[in-house]
Amino acid sequence: MALIVERMKIGIIGGGITGLTAALALRKSGITSVVYEQAVELNEIGAGIWLQPNAIKVLDWLGLKGEIQKQGIELNKMEITNNQ
Repeated sequence: MALIVERMKIGIIGGGITGLTAALALRKSGITSVVYEQAVELNEIGAGIWLQPNAIKVLDWLGLKGEIQKQGIELNKMEITNNQ
């Protein structure tokens, strides 16, 4: 019995970290996608981001861990406090 798989059309709304990571993961899995972004160009906004270990595992699977480690700073300790 032959399995027929229809070609999926995947649209990703937003070209931020999540949208672009999703597009790369889909491509790595052999699925084509299109990323839709309203900004005319992508640029830095001056904000820092904090990546959890699970996010680093995904980025490693995508082949991006080394470049991220080269561009970032590894935190050895993080505290979230509430002074109220």
